[in-house]
Amino acid sequence: MSPLVERDALLACLEQARQRAIHGEQPVLACFSCPWPVCDGLLAFAAAQGFDQAVLWQFAESGPATVGVGCALELKLQSGQSLVELQETWQRWIATAVIVGPQRPRLFGGRTFDRENPCSRQWRAFAEGAFVLPRLSRQGEHLMLCSQVTAQTDCPALCQQLLEDLGHWRESEEGGTVTPLQPGRRPRIAESLPAEHWKTRVAEAVAAIEAGELRKVVLAREVSVEVDTPFSLPAILQALAQGNPTAYLFALRRGGSCFLGATPERLVLQQDGQLRTTALAGSIPRGVCAQSDRANHDRLLASAKDRHEHALVVETLRSDLGRFTASLEVPAVPAVHRLAHIQHLMTPIRGRLLPGVPLLAVVEALHPTPAVGGLDRQAAIRWIRRHESLHRGWYAAPVGWLDSEGDGEFAVALRSALVCGEQAWAFAGCGLVAGSEPELEYRETCVKLKTMLDALAPGLSENLIEASLLQA
Repeated sequence: MSPLVERDALLACLEQARQRAIHGEQPVLACFSCPWPVCDGLLAFAAAQGFDQAVLWQFAESGPATVGVGCALELKLQSGQSLVELQETWQRWIATAVIVGPQRPRLFGGRTFDRENPCSRQWRAFAEGAFVLPRLSRQGEHLMLCSQVTAQTDCPALCQQLLEDLGHWRESEEGGTVTPLQPGRRPRIAESLPAEHWKTRVAEAVAAIEAGELRKVVLAREVSVEVDTPFSLPAILQALAQGNPTAYLFALRRGGSCFLGATPERLVLQQDGQLRTTALAGSIPRGVCAQSDRANHDRLLASAKDRHEHALVVETLRSDLGRFTASLEVPAVPAVHRLAHIQHLMTPIRGRLLPGVPLLAVVEALHPTPAVGGLDRQAAIRWIRRHESLHRGWYAAPVGWLDSEGDGEFAVALRSALVCGEQAWAFAGCGLVAGSEPELEYRETCVKLKTMLDALAPGLSENLIEASLLQA
């Protein structure tokens, strides 16, 4: 039990919520926050194994990690329900909530890439989409405890249970370590679609583009990895954090399944009426030395094919955001964003939102961006459904958080994997336009897969090369 939480203040918060529940004749959220030491996000997440759900969200620009465990409230996307309707449900909960302390409650979650594509077996825990308010969470220098309270709630008992849950989490964290994965033998690896078959799909897509059926389409690949002992989620996250310090590090665990990654792409940040997003499209590998790295940098900026692919994304974002913003700032020339294994063309976009625009309306309008779906949007999605031969699940879809005031941040779930015990499925894709070459596009996905595969097991991407799955 932590001495840093004022029991009487927590109990008063719960009692106030109970009185509100009595008067309103419906459950009420109680959210209590107080100062707390900044956590080591990986250790806090590692200590969450005793809870049925856990989340981690970390972005260097935003400060320390946020980690949440347990579930005080879950909002699932129902068939036919929009993200905006889900946000309206959240706001109804907030309208009656008792919120005590300096922190705003945050929902964490996301949705599937394509809600019309039936959910596959491995994605069943995630379904079409879900958002969770953690029971306990650490946000920067604060702790938050949340629970639903009804007219019948025994508030002293609930207060005691919350403090005991916090004590168990804290004890596990203080005695915990992040142990790297030690597979009993070489991982077993397989592609969902053999390389030559995938390259044939690329050629078919390019033919469709050149025939005028669509302007761009993004084709994804899936690589499955199996080991003899369960993967260490904290170890995977540690490897991702060390290798990708400027990326969004995220993990969403639901029971025995965890979707995690280190994505370079922001979908949208909304804060105090201001909006920020990023166009990320057009890629080239990092060089083996400083000279070759600079040469690749210059080659990317000079590439007509990559500049065209990038311009499609920028113009679509400009168009999609127009109805939500009073002003937009879009640089005329892209920059180059360098990651551990790859470089991307990047254009940061800023804007001022019109009053009353819900964050999830912007998320819904932007997804899928041309960087992960294609153009024209509906034609590209139809092509993906017919030809991609995999279920993306939450890969390349929006993941992030939304707070009680409507602010929040979402990223595009790239460089990611779904991990279930001893099995993992890693994903990567590439944007195809007129003139795209199947072999070069395959190599690009290999470079993108390297981020996640080497986090699953050191040197795993090199093992794949030896197995002729990642061909040089």
